[in-house]
Amino acid sequence: MNNLEEIRDEVIRRGFPELMTKNISIKYAQLKDAFLYCNDFPKDGHHIKVDMELGDSPREVLVGGVAHELAHLLDAEKRNTKGKVVDYILYNYLRTYRIAVERDTDLQAIMRGFGTELLAFLKYTERLEPHDKEHGLSAKEVEAILLAKR
Repeated sequence: MNNLEEIRDEVIRRGFPELMTKNISIKYAQLKDAFLYCNDFPKDGHHIKVDMELGDSPREVLVGGVAHELAHLLDAEKRNTKGKVVDYILYNYLRTYRIAVERDTDLQAIMRGFGTELLAFLKYTERLEPHDKEHGLSAKEVEAILLAKR
């Protein structure tokens, strides 16, 4: 299995330096509805869970997934408690808001230099489960963005 702490530290160092001082745990878990998942607890820090199914995936797949989750956590860092509550309600009850948040999160990962790894993550996971707009950009959309950046 890939070492998640090493991957987390690499991704933070390469693209999310403002998270270096934050308490962010990461571990494998059995997830039902996602390949990766993050929580933000003000007193307890941030937690990222990675589905066991990704444990033996290529390292770049996990780097792309972790970059996506760290973009979520960076967004959470910018909000006060009231903003986090509003975001939670909107995210969980409005599909269009959830889609917009996930797409923006993917764009943040790409802008921070993880486009290739995000593409690897999407290609890998789209073989396991069909892409849904609620998960963010599709592999084809990321490919188009990366081609346009050249």
